[in-house]
Amino acid sequence: MTSQLRKISAAPESWSEQPAGKPTDNDPFLTVVTRIFSRFVHLAPEQVPAEIDAALQQVLDYFGADRCDLFEVDSSLRQVQSVARAQHADLPVLPETIDAGLMFPWLYQEIVCAQRNVCVLASDQWPPDAETDAGNMLAFEIRSALLIPITDGAAVTHVIGIGARNTMHISAQQQQLRLKLLGEILVTALHRHALQQAQLEASRFERLISEIAARFSGAWSDQIDQEIRQALIAVLQFTEVDQAGVIEVYPETGQAFLTYLAHAKGVVPSSMTIEYASLFPWSNEILVKQGNPMVLDSLDRLPPEAAKDLEAWRASGIHAVLNIPFNVGGSVRYVFAMTTNGRNFAWPRHYVDRLRALGDVFVSALGRKAVMGALRKAQSFTHAALEALHRHFCVVDHEARVISHSAGWTELYPPQAGMLGQDFFQRFMRLQGQSETDAAQFSAALVQVIRGERQPFVMESSCGLDDDMRWVRSRITAFELDRKTYAVISHEDITARKQAEIELEALRSQHWHADRVTRTAVLISSLSHELSQPMTAILSNAQAGRRFLSRGDADQQKIVDILKDIVADNKRAAEVIESLRVIIRRQKTERRRVDVSRLLNDVLGLLHGELVAQQVDVEVEADEGCEVKADPAQLQQVFLNLMINSLDAMRESPLRRFQLRVWKPRQQEVRISIRDSGIGIDGEAHEKPFEAFWTTKAQGTGMGLPICRAIIESHDGRIWLEPRSERGATFSILLPEAGPSGMGQG
Repeated sequence: MTSQLRKISAAPESWSEQPAGKPTDNDPFLTVVTRIFSRFVHLAPEQVPAEIDAALQQVLDYFGADRCDLFEVDSSLRQVQSVARAQHADLPVLPETIDAGLMFPWLYQEIVCAQRNVCVLASDQWPPDAETDAGNMLAFEIRSALLIPITDGAAVTHVIGIGARNTMHISAQQQQLRLKLLGEILVTALHRHALQQAQLEASRFERLISEIAARFSGAWSDQIDQEIRQALIAVLQFTEVDQAGVIEVYPETGQAFLTYLAHAKGVVPSSMTIEYASLFPWSNEILVKQGNPMVLDSLDRLPPEAAKDLEAWRASGIHAVLNIPFNVGGSVRYVFAMTTNGRNFAWPRHYVDRLRALGDVFVSALGRKAVMGALRKAQSFTHAALEALHRHFCVVDHEARVISHSAGWTELYPPQAGMLGQDFFQRFMRLQGQSETDAAQFSAALVQVIRGERQPFVMESSCGLDDDMRWVRSRITAFELDRKTYAVISHEDITARKQAEIELEALRSQHWHADRVTRTAVLISSLSHELSQPMTAILSNAQAGRRFLSRGDADQQKIVDILKDIVADNKRAAEVIESLRVIIRRQKTERRRVDVSRLLNDVLGLLHGELVAQQVDVEVEADEGCEVKADPAQLQQVFLNLMINSLDAMRESPLRRFQLRVWKPRQQEVRISIRDSGIGIDGEAHEKPFEAFWTTKAQGTGMGLPICRAIIESHDGRIWLEPRSERGATFSILLPEAGPSGMGQG
């Protein structure tokens, strides 16, 4: 939505009037905006905040203002938050968060709700209903201001503003448009910076959770309590919240116990015993009865029916809550809880997902603790449980002696007797047909796992001969029992999965190749026409040359010209044949820089005879430099499919026209449009053509367009059927543009 201008004070008679010393030609503010934009093109993420502050300072200096701010809008709370600013040192500082709906109600309505620019050139020009806004502006010594909304879709997300103690010279509406453009540039940079920071933080958080989970996998049952406490401390330090804990819930009594807790220094910890159902009835319904997570950035977001919960939260000094329930045995038994005291907290989405995974590790570890406790009391573990766990496994002690194995263990090794008590390295180091390198890697890993240097270890290796090749996934996992280290070694036959992956790739390649070969049948008549012209010319020139030579007094220059014509016609015929050969040959996919316009012209050349025969008018509009990184044969296959479909659709049409267009709608994108004047496709069925076996042709297979989509998507692109407007059908393709020469080529 284009923002409208709301100008409060009277404009000068000519918008071109500017203060002395300011140039009026060549739009100097556009030069400022362009210079700022150029600095953001290849800017490192960590430099974005400083560059935004510098950009605001340039705007402040240009207009002779006293402050320039970029605000982020929270329409749900009618608040704005300052995300970047530049101001004179002696000017009162605005709060980081402003209750705009309360302090500046008229401005909020005009800028955020109505999406209009507001330009106030004098403090006495405010409308009567903006008295509150004017007073608060003066409180911050602002007498003239320009505020411009920045939208993202239909809503205002940011506001860029400049203000001054005295009158500013906003000389033209065009400058306001430039300032809006600058605001959009800065907001885009902020979004990119926020996304990169979020990705970086999510990656760091992912590594933290993975490291914690890895420690749990090797923890002895007596160490689980300590590992949970250490994990909570690590999460607390990473997220910078105030409390993190695990709550054990008893739905039958309505009580809960804070079993594990980590809290920041100076924070008064929550009570260890909680009458949960009575103190937090709304939370109890959401978490315990419904099993849904509860994410509260602020207690202000609690609904009216949570009044009792709000009272209890506030009594404990808590302001933001993240609670994730965990189901055990059909009911919620644990809640992973994080809170902040005295401040709100925006919980990132990946926190919920990864903390749920960490909570699963906790719950699993607590369950394992209970199981191992029972095992220690019984002083035994059951072979049947291991047998059910995996078909091919054995258990070794800390000296790598085999103490137990499954019945299927012997299927993967040469026949031998007396397995129990044997040294694993002497008897079972190498699977049948396994390479020495893989066997050595597995043996070294087993030593490391038993010593506690790594945990766990997984590898995939091939075994057997070429005519009987098998794939095996091997895993080593250590565990502690009575303070002794043991390892479970398991092998899983994954041959079927590997073969399925290989066969699937081969079938896809065969399918695409078969489609290309099938399409060549349509080209036969066109190729006959294209080849007949150069071949006829070659024959005519050869006969003429022979006649000249038979006279005995042939003109040497004429003979040279005749031979040149023969060579040119021969090359032309070779190009036609090569174009067909590229399409139908079957070879390994090779992607390189391809000029899309040239590729389209090659396909049109192949179809020239058919186009002439059907009297089809062809219109081509192609921009220069539209290059993509692609397999030329596969891309030709797509264009050929679409054009042949269009020719079939236009056979009964009185008007036969092709409209081909290639252009770059935006940076790093190339778009191709193929439009015909045929019978078209029903607009309600615009997705069906890409479904396998869907066709409108009596002899069609319904696989052409699905193959086109598969090829385009394998090139990280999109293909779609445009909504029907008039006669015919329009297919559009969007592909990533190839990078600069010498870059991105593999």
